[in-house]
Amino acid sequence: QRGTDLPTFRVNGVVPAGGMTVTVEITGGSAVRGVDYFTGTSSGTSDTFTVNVPAGSYDGASAASLIQLPIYIVGNAVAGASKTINFEIQSSSQYVRSSNDVCGQDASPAVYTIVDDDGPLNVKKTVTSAPVPVAGQPAQFDIGYTVVVTNDTASNRTYALTDTPGFDGDVTINSLQSLTCTRSGGGGTTCGGTPPSSVNGAGPWTLSSSHGLASGRTETYSMVVRFTVKPGKLGADICDGTTGKGLFNSVTATVTGMGAGTSSDAACQNTPTPVWVTLNKSLTGRIAATDQFQIRMSSGGIPAASATTSGAAVPASATTGTQVFQAGKTLQFFEALKANGTGADQLPSAYTSSISCTGSTATAPSGAGTVQGAQLQWPEFNPV
Repeated sequence: QRGTDLPTFRVNGVVPAGGMTVTVEITGGSAVRGVDYFTGTSSGTSDTFTVNVPAGSYDGASAASLIQLPIYIVGNAVAGASKTINFEIQSSSQYVRSSNDVCGQDASPAVYTIVDDDGPLNVKKTVTSAPVPVAGQPAQFDIGYTVVVTNDTASNRTYALTDTPGFDGDVTINSLQSLTCTRSGGGGTTCGGTPPSSVNGAGPWTLSSSHGLASGRTETYSMVVRFTVKPGKLGADICDGTTGKGLFNSVTATVTGMGAGTSSDAACQNTPTPVWVTLNKSLTGRIAATDQFQIRMSSGGIPAASATTSGAAVPASATTGTQVFQAGKTLQFFEALKANGTGADQLPSAYTSSISCTGSTATAPSGAGTVQGAQLQWPEFNPV
């Protein structure tokens, strides 16, 4: 079991004279305090401990901004499964907790894996690229993971590698979009086994069939998963180290023959949240039988969708249908009167218009709009 690459937290800002005390709590995990690790000191077993951050200016990016936690990993020669420690920084008036993944979001609990180097193989999985929207598909994303399989033992190991996504329920996996593998440490750069280049479907996926990996060699798999986010609840979007939360993804190397057993690891990224918007118009009366109303929405100042009423009967309605936008862009709504539905914009000054919003936690517009030329407009806002 390794005692290097210990857990850290990142500091961004100026720490005043006298330093700053950060309180960290262990909230769970499969590792056992006093058996697999100690806290605070080389013999400490408290589930809460403090870390002193020296005075100074921290840029939040360099290695100097990473503060190591006083965790002491127990090394032994006994094979066993990798184990986890769940951490959470406690709130304090001395500092503000903040996510390193999502700007302005509170820090999520962190999961640290104690990798067993006496077992069959060492397996490490990480998120290598945050979700990137697919061009023309704002609800569809690609996320990249890397799996590193290392043989730290003194002899050859034969293994197969399986990847199991455990994404939250609002996510549909389209495919394992791409997969590559490179070997290092000797014996050429071509990996053993038969890794597929891509796989349709939601997984699990066999990343590599059973093959040998010599002592001291490493095989690094780079994979891209394409997925679609559906409207749903926000509760499962945040990673907490368990399957079904965020874009949780686990991998298992199954060793047969000498050193038989399994080695697993997991990685997770918070689920990106697009914005779903439907703009509806309800017309309850007409002054002229040919009066029609066009409703419009723009995203980031760019026209995105519109809909126009039709016919002469009342009530009448129109809808833009559900539109999907990338998070972080502003929205704005407009309305104009159009004779016969195709004429030039006219200000609907003889009508009373109002708007209301449901299903949003943002400060959405409401009530009557304001005049802008020959149309009504409502204030621009950031949807949530």
